[in-house]
Amino acid sequence: MKTFRLFIHQHTNFMPAFWSILIVVFETSLALYILRNL
Repeated sequence: MKTFRLFIHQHTNFMPAFWSILIVVFETSLALYILRNL
């Protein structure tokens, strides 16, 4: 149970970095898609 709580704590610390990376990847792919269709 303690290890599970530790995993959750590390996961919540990890999530903001994961979301920022996901947003960067999404914006880059969106920009490439728009540029390809111009």
